[in-house]
Amino acid sequence: MNKNLELHEYMKGSNPGTGQLPFYIGIHTFPITVLNYHSFVELTYIIEGSGYQSINGTLHRMEPGTISFLPPYHIHQTTSDNGCVIRKYCCLFDMNILFGSPYASEWSEQLYQIDAEFPSSVAFHGEEAALMETLFARLLTEYHNPELRGRNHMICSKLSEALLLFLRAAAAAGDHAAKPNEQEEGNPLFWSALHYVHAHYTERLTLDMVAKHLHISETYVSRMFRERIGRSFLEYVHQLRINSAASMLITTDRTIMDIAFDTGFESPRTFYRVFKEVRGQSPKEYRNANLCRSGLS
Repeated sequence: MNKNLELHEYMKGSNPGTGQLPFYIGIHTFPITVLNYHSFVELTYIIEGSGYQSINGTLHRMEPGTISFLPPYHIHQTTSDNGCVIRKYCCLFDMNILFGSPYASEWSEQLYQIDAEFPSSVAFHGEEAALMETLFARLLTEYHNPELRGRNHMICSKLSEALLLFLRAAAAAGDHAAKPNEQEEGNPLFWSALHYVHAHYTERLTLDMVAKHLHISETYVSRMFRERIGRSFLEYVHQLRINSAASMLITTDRTIMDIAFDTGFESPRTFYRVFKEVRGQSPKEYRNANLCRSGLS
């Protein structure tokens, strides 16, 4: 079975209802990977080898100690230098396992800013790289020993620690230090709404659905988006869908109609209209203008 398909099937079968934690980690060896995207988060740590990883059409340098964080539906591909072998820890998980603690909102919402405010990839060196490798090794040990007492809690704990260290380094690398905001921290409903939108924006999604999920009014949801993001709920959803569609247009050969449906639009006509409003070009014009710039044509 294709490795990506195998992992995808594993993640689909992992859910709290079956007692199986939606989490996977393994050591993968390869010279190149095909373009792919998936509905779960991917966190990787390079052990050996070097090369480049394309994330949404942007190239990132990889070397031992490099960590990459890929949110759901981010299109990516890896190529090694001169065909050399790359070994890496590959960690896949459902974002929901990070939201069990009442203190998670202090940092977990910042994961949604990866690739927008913070870089997707960060290189660790010296003691910091050694600490990260130790965390990944511990995750691998826990994963392969399901009989260990508190194993699921340990996995979530070590995963959170690795992600926090990554976020701190990413914020420093992107020169965007995370600034605490008491108003935002005091309104967990907003982050619950944002998390729900990010998890379901490729499906049919309405303001009413978010409001019912949170047991609040549509008016309140709408006001939260206006006040905290400066855009309407629909504008924010459209931006997420168009960003995903733009990546697919550049890095895949899927038809424009397929991409429209894959990113949550119910009709190609709406997709064309919104895409041009957001990107200033039609989907076809955008694909033709950017295909050669992605480095993957």
